[in-house]
Amino acid sequence: MDTEQIFDGNKIYNISADDMEVTIAKPNGSSTMFSPINYLTTYRNDYNVTYGGKKNVNGVNADFIKLTPVKANGLKYVYLFVDSAKKQMVKLEQHGNNKDVAVIAIKEYKENQELDPNMFVFDKNKFKNYVITEL
Repeated sequence: MDTEQIFDGNKIYNISADDMEVTIAKPNGSSTMFSPINYLTTYRNDYNVTYGGKKNVNGVNADFIKLTPVKANGLKYVYLFVDSAKKQMVKLEQHGNNKDVAVIAIKEYKENQELDPNMFVFDKNKFKNYVITEL
């Protein structure tokens, strides 16, 4: 089940095309937002880091790094897979204590792209037949 996530700086919009549902919520300061940037900026203080060697991820020989939370945050562990030659993240797996697994797999990097200013804006008109729930 694929879910598209938009964060406009204030609210998180989770869009499920399979369920024809949109869930809108404000980020909770106590929860961990599912974003690779969060792990890259907080790992030194919030996680114990273990190097797991090399793993093949989608044809890329990647370094496997396991992050284990220092204190309870709802996560059991996080796996990062990094292409060390290019210094790029290839994949992130977030494993929750409730056995949920969320994955971000990065297929392609595009640098210095001109982005439409509306790319990070949620437009309700595009989801007229969806159930929209604001938490």
